[in-house]
Amino acid sequence: MTADTMTKKSICVFCAARDGNDASFADAAKELGQEIVKSGYNLVYGGGDKGLMGHVSRTVREEGGKVVGFIIEELIKTKEAQIEDNILVKDNKACREAMDGLSAAYIALPGGFWTIEEILQAISFSQSSATPKPVVLVDTNGYYAPLKALFDNGVNSGIIDKSKKDPVIICNTPAEAVATVKRIVG
Repeated sequence: MTADTMTKKSICVFCAARDGNDASFADAAKELGQEIVKSGYNLVYGGGDKGLMGHVSRTVREEGGKVVGFIIEELIKTKEAQIEDNILVKDNKACREAMDGLSAAYIALPGGFWTIEEILQAISFSQSSATPKPVVLVDTNGYYAPLKALFDNGVNSGIIDKSKKDPVIICNTPAEAVATVKRIVG
């Protein structure tokens, strides 16, 4: 598979390395893995095998899909990396750039500060790119409602240009998120 083919057929997923205390988060992660494979996409992600990241990656592998994970050198000792392709990167910046380079779109499940940072970085990458990539948030049980409210407030306050918010799409389910990506990037 060429790098160009890999990019056109890969979705970068951001999510927690924890399960959280809402079982619907893990269910959504597993459903996202199934939908990625069913729709013919590959998974690009942060390389962990714990929490929601683990659920997505295991499901993609179990369903016969291709998984590419990027692991930051300093975190390698704390992660169980049972992935098809394990690519070691120097730091967070290199990780983001590598994931961006291999992905046609981004989908975020619930996550912590690192996931929020990844979402904002993806929005920035998309805005500064000649070919913007969709950033899709799966709003499982309203998890991303406060972030959406922040973006809406920025637009309503005249701080965020409405056209700059356009790459951010909120979906209720993983199936809807993957269908949205398929509609936008093919």
